[in-house]
Amino acid sequence: ISRSDAEGELEYVQITGNGTSSYDVETAIWDALEDDETGIISAKRTLQFAEEGNYRITFSGMDRAGNRATQKELCFTIDHTAPVISGVTYADSNGVIGEKYHNIYSSKAIVVEFDVKDMITAVKEGDVYVTVGTAAEKTDDCPVYIAHKTLGNRYYVQIPTDLQVSEFEDVITIWAKDAIGNEGNCLSGKMIYNTSKPVIRMSSDADYSVWTKQNITFD
Repeated sequence: ISRSDAEGELEYVQITGNGTSSYDVETAIWDALEDDETGIISAKRTLQFAEEGNYRITFSGMDRAGNRATQKELCFTIDHTAPVISGVTYADSNGVIGEKYHNIYSSKAIVVEFDVKDMITAVKEGDVYVTVGTAAEKTDDCPVYIAHKTLGNRYYVQIPTDLQVSEFEDVITIWAKDAIGNEGNCLSGKMIYNTSKPVIRMSSDADYSVWTKQNITFD
């Protein structure tokens, strides 16, 4: 029995006669049972698997006279765990953006980059996406925006370009789904993308570019 995950092969295990896992038993002699009606002698064993992984089981057998059965192979996957999203960073054309006053501010496009990893069945590119707002706010018909894959397990979305908006002030939820349908999510920090310039207004339009003896007050 071989079991592997998305990183490759984990271990090779063979089953002993009592059905337990062993690393040092090459051959398992299973109890032989004779069918009363047909007289056929068969060996039966119930195997149960619970650990996550991609399994490949090869069944082979040989009787005491040395006759070998044709091998049979069975492949299946057990995966209970959703992909893990981690390493969320924020950057614009000036470099990495740090948090200010509990928010992420920028007047340039914000690149949200993150890792997505699944240890068993892996994740397809089209199954990594974002939605606007928290996970609880997601509805069946809400827009989804597919993330871009870079190197390894790294993905990114660009705010506001990928969301097709001109201004943005909200959080996004990052979603990732594996091949079996287990889905995980991660909430971003609140991002504020704003290109509107501040306006300075003064209460007086007097010309103060000349010398004066008076005290001057600006509002």
